[in-house]
Amino acid sequence: MLLTSEVVILVVSGKDSAPIQKPTVKIPGGVSRLVFDPKILSVAYISLVYLDKIAVLDLDSLRVSYIDGVGSVLTAPGMHSVSRSLVVAGPWMVTPATANNSVAVINIANRELEGMVQGVVQGLRMIAVRQKVPGPLNAAEFIYFSPLKLIITLLFALQVTVG
Repeated sequence: MLLTSEVVILVVSGKDSAPIQKPTVKIPGGVSRLVFDPKILSVAYISLVYLDKIAVLDLDSLRVSYIDGVGSVLTAPGMHSVSRSLVVAGPWMVTPATANNSVAVINIANRELEGMVQGVVQGLRMIAVRQKVPGPLNAAEFIYFSPLKLIITLLFALQVTVG
């Protein structure tokens, strides 16, 4: 049985106004973390623990769409406090796929999966992604830093080849 979560939305229109509760939205897949679109604040991205998707919630219309193919999170019976982080850096959003030691890179503008960066063990490393010197491939490279956080710094453009 797939876990379905109810997302409660409170609207606060001003500093001194009382919050107004909108109807709850049911999202299957075990919601984990939420980040807002940096340009469209009425759009929220929600990571899901038990599905290979990121939920996209339009807070005005209360409609949910999905970004597919973002990889799975490692879960096992008896595991507690399983979560899936989301990090926004400029036009990109990243989320770890700990089941296959990779990180999904999502283009926020078109809400599509741009590619997967392989070799990020358990998604617990910091990644700096930068464009190499202009050449025929313009491939991205990555460097590990902190074992505690997954943060991505994108300089210039990122091109990931999925093969």
